[in-house]
Amino acid sequence: MACSCSFAFRLLCYGLSFLPSTSAYCVAPDSGCELDGYLELLQTNSEAFSKNQDAVIGLAPAPAPFWPMKNGNVNRTGYLPSVAATNFSKPLWSWREPDRESKGLTLPTMKVFHGTPMIDGDLNVYIQSTTGWVYSVSSAGKTRWEFDTGADNPGNVALLDDAVFVLTRDGTAYSLDSATGAQLWKQKIAASTGGDTWSVAACEGFVIFPATEAGKNGGTTEVIAVHPSDGAVLWRYSLGPPNLTMVFPQGMTNLVSAGYNQMPAIVDDSVLFTSVNGGAYRIGLQDGKEIWHTPGVPEASFTTAGGLVVGPNERVYLGASRNLGWGMLRVFDLATGEVLANKTFDLPLEAAPAVAPLSPGGPLAVF
Repeated sequence: MACSCSFAFRLLCYGLSFLPSTSAYCVAPDSGCELDGYLELLQTNSEAFSKNQDAVIGLAPAPAPFWPMKNGNVNRTGYLPSVAATNFSKPLWSWREPDRESKGLTLPTMKVFHGTPMIDGDLNVYIQSTTGWVYSVSSAGKTRWEFDTGADNPGNVALLDDAVFVLTRDGTAYSLDSATGAQLWKQKIAASTGGDTWSVAACEGFVIFPATEAGKNGGTTEVIAVHPSDGAVLWRYSLGPPNLTMVFPQGMTNLVSAGYNQMPAIVDDSVLFTSVNGGAYRIGLQDGKEIWHTPGVPEASFTTAGGLVVGPNERVYLGASRNLGWGMLRVFDLATGEVLANKTFDLPLEAAPAVAPLSPGGPLAVF
């Protein structure tokens, strides 16, 4: 029997530090069960290292939010220098999405948090739902505000200053007041977005959105920069014409352009992102002009990882896969895009790597 996956999101709280994580379970579509989103905070007694997470690995100081975007920082390292929680037996609180109807192309039963919770400096939580709603939950597990985008399946939000930035599947970008949820601006910036899970990036003066151009499908075909204050488009970068045929286990094929589940990183006044077959791009943050593009490997047919990580060692790391085949970790030089290593595995690599020291001040490792 075929099944659909629903994701249960947890925020693991220890001391004053949070670590987002996910678990998954499957429900058969004809079982009569709704696939509801579920957000839960767990707390344990545990110590945390005193140093700032970015300072430990040599990055610039992090913005005020504790976990402002997917993977925690603009480098997308996924690193948090804290001792992991060990006792998950009793949650501090749990929070469920109110009963909502899904919209647009999303299946009526697909009502989940298809993404990553973000956390601000006051430990308030921000999460989007496939129903098109965006929520903020306090550190005590109470609803602070809720906002209906009117569309479906927003991507992972990003926090910057006092705003929350989100892009829905119909290509509409929003800026919301992080304290009240009030709409600050709304702009139709693209024809659509990819159909799975993409991530917004934000830094001073720029919000970066992965999007899809008109007449194209299958994933991300362009990257768009807008100004945080009003949503005015600053530049667009097109990933080019369709260049890869995806072959699914069911025998279906789909011609797609380069990106999928994009998670742009912002480093050294530039933006970096991936292609579906393990390629990488670096473009200028100020003007969107290409700095370098390193193509993927022909035998890497598809990966849902979507994200790359920029380490403190001037190296770029990403994962690629062949459908139901092997996986590959690729390493690039940040300055030139030169391929430094291709490490293969006997299983697909379907997640972005994390890069961190094994201990404070210790050797760097890729996970």
